[in-house]
Amino acid sequence: MLVLMLSCGEQHNDRQQPHTADQPVPATVASVPDSIQDTLLIEGMPEAVTLSLYRSPENWPLQFRTYLPPEMEAETISSGEGGAIQFSFYMARILFFTFPEGTNRSRAQKTAYTALGSASVDPCDNEWEWQWGCYYSGNNPKQVSRILMGEKEGRYFYFLIQYPAEYGDGFGPRYQLLLDKWEWGKR
Repeated sequence: MLVLMLSCGEQHNDRQQPHTADQPVPATVASVPDSIQDTLLIEGMPEAVTLSLYRSPENWPLQFRTYLPPEMEAETISSGEGGAIQFSFYMARILFFTFPEGTNRSRAQKTAYTALGSASVDPCDNEWEWQWGCYYSGNNPKQVSRILMGEKEGRYFYFLIQYPAEYGDGFGPRYQLLLDKWEWGKR
């Protein structure tokens, strides 16, 4: 009987891997295209691009899916302070950080300010329905740093967006597109 139970048991892999085109999509995951066509405005010029589907890791605290612009890569990072997914494009990045369950808004805001790494923090406009705060650092004219703070399903998170100032016309539209395609609660 014990042998039968062991052979029928599920194996669990604690490593969180995003869906890629060469992996089968689990039956519980909604069927969506692995890639879609869209347009980026790079330096004011429309450019047709193919976006690649990215799904949050299976056990991620806030499930989502989005589409990544060409040459953007994703990497999952974990720490005792929370989990993060870094979306990178050369020397630019968007860090999506989720706080541990039970973190209050005040603590989330303090940690986000610290992540921004600036003594001078100025407010900016909120653009998305989940967003309750936006701040940028004007200390370094060669580096753009912005933090978008939000809450979903009672869980706090932030997006830390950082890129060299000369990437503004190229990376700005890319991170906007990634966030515009973001769908919460879906894989």
